Amino acid sequence: MTRVTFALAVLVALTGCGGENGDSGNEGGDKTFEGKGYSFTYPAEWEEYELDEVNPGAALTTVFAPEEGLSGLIFEISDGGSPVTADNIDEAEEDLAGAIQESTEGPIQLTMAGLPALRIVAHPRSDLTRRITTAFDGATLYLFDCAFTPERAEEMKRGCDQVEESFEIE
Repeated sequence: MTRVTFALAVLVALTGCGGENGDSGNEGGDKTFEGKGYSFTYPAEWEEYELDEVNPGAALTTVFAPEEGLSGLIFEISDGGSPVTADNIDEAEEDLAGAIQESTEGPIQLTMAGLPALRIVAHPRSDLTRRITTAFDGATLYLFDCAFTPERAEEMKRGCDQVEESFEIE
């Protein structure tokens, strides 16, 4: 679970790293991100920033943000860990809590796209909150790391809720 600790550095590194990938929007004006067997929508005003070689263990790492800076959503897919199911999610819960030392809420168990998931809220700095939600599809981990400053908290929470609620496994 230590693979979630790099996220703050990724958000800080956004300056000068980005551009749209041309994902098509839907009727509501939102954009859709699709991959091999998964998809979600995100706010139209957010841009996608692709990152190379940030986490070598990840199959994919992408950032969605309303602008460059500390507020944004990191989406990461990692494969190859121990399979996590509803039956053994308690073990993953302990690992996640240990990996995020600055946690203040959680981890709590939930379901996302029909998959077992965990959420933890952390405050690594006085001006930054991270809400990390991880969904498990066997040995595949889908990580959603929503980071925001106090000024952008409501906007980011709405956008991250949209992403997580629209996340689908096909």
